[in-house]
Parts: sequence; structure tokens; C-alpha cells
Amino acid sequence: QVGNIIPMIPVSGTTTGFIKGKVTLESDLTNKSPENAPSGTKVVATVSTSSSALSSISSGVITSMSYGSLSLEALTDANGDYSMIVPATSMGLDYTLTVSDFTATQSLLMTTKAGVPVTGVQTVPTYFGSTYSSGSSTVPTVSPVIVAIGAPDYTFTPASATSVVTNTWGIDYIQITNSGSYYDISNSFTSVPIVNPLPGTGGTSALASITINPAGQITVFNVTSKGSLYATSLENTAFTFPYIKTAAKVEVLAVNGSGGITSWRVMPANQGEFYSRVNLDFVRATGAGTGAVLPMPTIFDNGDYLYFSSTTYNPSPALGSGYAVGDQFNLTTKSGMTDIMTGKIHLTTGSVTALNVVTEGSNYISGKVDVVIAAPGTTGTAATATANVSNGRISTLTITGNGTNYSSAPAVTILNKVEKVQAKATATVSADGSITNLTMSNNGNGYLTVPAVTITPSVTGAGAGASAVANMSGVTVGSLNLVNGGTGYVGINTPTSVQNAPSYTSASTRGSETTIANIHLGTGKRSIEN
Repeated sequence: QVGNIIPMIPVSGTTTGFIKGKVTLESDLTNKSPENAPSGTKVVATVSTSSSALSSISSGVITSMSYGSLSLEALTDANGDYSMIVPATSMGLDYTLTVSDFTATQSLLMTTKAGVPVTGVQTVPTYFGSTYSSGSSTVPTVSPVIVAIGAPDYTFTPASATSVVTNTWGIDYIQITNSGSYYDISNSFTSVPIVNPLPGTGGTSALASITINPAGQITVFNVTSKGSLYATSLENTAFTFPYIKTAAKVEVLAVNGSGGITSWRVMPANQGEFYSRVNLDFVRATGAGTGAVLPMPTIFDNGDYLYFSSTTYNPSPALGSGYAVGDQFNLTTKSGMTDIMTGKIHLTTGSVTALNVVTEGSNYISGKVDVVIAAPGTTGTAATATANVSNGRISTLTITGNGTNYSSAPAVTILNKVEKVQAKATATVSADGSITNLTMSNNGNGYLTVPAVTITPSVTGAGAGASAVANMSGVTVGSLNLVNGGTGYVGINTPTSVQNAPSYTSASTRGSETTIANIHLGTGKRSIEN
């Protein structure tokens, strides 16, 4: 035997009921009472399928029933109140009430906002509604008191100094006017000397590093050590970089009956220094022989230049005729191979060799001074120095780098680097709103006089009467002496713990009756957490 009863619920007439109430939230955490939800907040009532009016059928054996969704909506007024007429039954019809999500501004006390330190009441957009039934933002714990210590007033008398430049006349740079060609493409030569043409002056030769591109051209001629005491007349004069720095020499070791060369080698003491592999020849220097064409010996690379192996060669057949043992060949550039790198010489014009203190200044602190020496211009390097402090005064300046390319004495600036840091403190407040202690959280720096201490309530009007004075320790604030603890400092965030919104609120209606269902949405989820 099977039977079924389908309940019929009237949606109008005398059997309808009323649901009304107030929607509240914590939009101001600095007070102890909740606020009304904004006007127009949507409340949704949905029939609960577990209502006794739908499922309690006497002696029935129905295991489940399915109903279509029946929901109604209402909007709050300016006081956060809502009301709606809903279907009802004599047994009572159950509803679940939810609040649609919305954004409202929340006022609260914070120590940081978006990572920036703040004081006093802040406002933050906050999300409310039944969706936020869990995961509400934490309620910050803050002091009801703001302790402000005046900014540091460090002052000093500036020092001054002059500089002395001595010309060293080194090679500042080589301006390339022709990149040349046929240089060794497998190498970037380093420590290539630019020989000082004034021997006996005590000067030193400059050094350069050379970069060669795949076309055999010198693209970079970088002076790595400037040398010293070059003739000033070299400024802007022509510079050439040859294929051969020092020519290699070949000696004939043995000949046959017709004077053909049967054994030869590069002389061990004359293995050469050169920068090309492709445009070189060995040309007879001594002897009467003819017709000998010597092949290039094995070439080695030491990074600064190329040179030949002095291995002995025994050609077969013999080379040329009419030679004798001891005849020599010199390494030369092939005829017509004249596309060498050229440039112009530019000399350094001086370096800083002395700094003289003119005025010593006052209130300087050792290790907190910068010495700035003006740069020489678009080329060259700036000189560097450090300051020596005695009794707060600049006693001497020590040069740590002479700089290059100065044409006149540069300006010297002495900078005071004492860091001005404002001191900070926190307050301990008793349960009755009186300050009992002040603790330094940062002693600051750069104070020459005692700063003012101002104590104000975190919430305007919530506390008054407290005062304190600063105790100095050198140029820092050592501690604060509480003079008066004041009264009524109670401005803190309330509630002091997270309060979640309900996921839903239950309401049961009977015909012609009114059900009161108040909904509190808690503290919400702030868009800015700190």
C-alpha cells in the first residue's frame, strides 16, 4: 500500500505571516555598540525544506521529499530595519535568512595601514554579508594612547677644505681614428705597453687591453694603467699600432752543396712580438742567397703578444741557393699591408695630491662624515678621501684615491652624515584608563636639546591629563619620566576579538503572526589587513 500527501502552502491571504528585524554590523570598532546596516542592504528569506509543515505526516513512511526553491527579498531602511510578508502555516513554516554581500567603511585603530605606520582612527573598506560567516579580519590590539616625542634638532657648523692638483701626465685614452685590419682575430691582447718616449725622467709606461673583431679590426683600445710623466707635447698627436712590435729573426743552420737551406730556426733570443698572423714575411737580411721562401713557424700566444717557436726546421727539398750557414732573415710586413690601427693620444691632466682643511667646523661625529671631491668632467675619475674627527672638529682629510684627468683644483665638500632619527615610546594603561608606564621603543638620534613629549588619546575625547618629560642620553632620548598618568584613556578597538557573521538565521512563521529575526554581521573582512 502506497500513499502520498502533498502539502499546499498559500502564498497570500489570512494565512500569511510576517518576518521583520534589524540588520547590524561592526562598522566602528572604537565603540561598544553595533551600527545599523546601510540602507538598501538585501535580506533573503528561503523556505526550509526541513519544516515540520512539509515533512511531519502522521504514520507516514515517506523517506524524502523535494520542493522547488521559494525565496523572498527585503531591503533595509535607513535604520537597518527590514520586514517582509511570507507564506505561513498553522504548524509553522521554517525559513533561513541570509544577507547579500556588500561593502561598508569600517572605522578602527591601527598601528600600520598598507604597511605604513599610522596613528589615530583609520577608515578601511570592509566586506560584510552571510558569505563572510568565517574568516573575519582580526581586530588589532592598540594602545589607547599616542605618545609623540619631538623631532631631533641636531645642528653643526660646517667645515671646509681646498685641494691641490699635481699633473702626472699619463695616457688617459687613445681615440681610435682607424680600426685597421689583419690583426689576430683569435685574441684580445692584454697588458700591451704604450712605451713612454722620455727615458730617464722617472716616468712609467701605460698599459692597454685590445679587443679585435672577426674582421681583424681593433674595436677597443682600453687604457688599463695610465703611466706617468709623458711629454705634454704628445697631447692630441698621432698614434699607430703596428702589426709587429719586435721583429723575429731566422738563422740558417745548414746548407747543401749549392747553398740551399737544409736547416733553419727562429733565433731563441729573437722570437718576436707581433699582433697578426696573416700578413707577415721572412725577408733575407744577410747573405747572398736567393730563391728561399720560408714558411711561417709555429706561433704561440702569451696574451700580451704573439711569438714564434724556435724549433729547428729541416726542409726537403732544400730552400733556394747560394746561402751560407749564419745567414739571417728578418720578419717584416707583407708589401701593401699597411691598414694599421691609428688614433690620437689624450693625456691625463692631473690628480689630487693634497687636501687642506680651511675651517674645522663643529659637532661632527667620527664615522658620520662624507668627503666629496668634485669630478674632473666627462673623462677621468674623481678623487676620494676620508675625514678625521677630533673633539667634533675636522682635523685632517686623508686621500684614498687621487683621481685622474684634473685640469684644475676641484671643490671639496664635507658632509655631515649624522642620522636624524625621531625617538618613539609606548604606554602601559591600567584598566581604569590611567597611564602607569612609558617604554622607549626607539631612542632616536641627533638630539642636542630635550624634545617635547605629547600624550594624546587614540580616540578623540577618550582620555586626558597625562604628561611626561624626556631624559637625555647624549644625542639620544634615554627614557621618559611620567609626570601625570591622566584619566579616561579607554579608546581601544571593541570588540577585542573577531566576531563572525552567521551563515544564516532561522525564522518560523504562523498565519497572521509576526516573527522577529535580528541579524548581526560581525566585524567583516577588511580590504586592508594592516
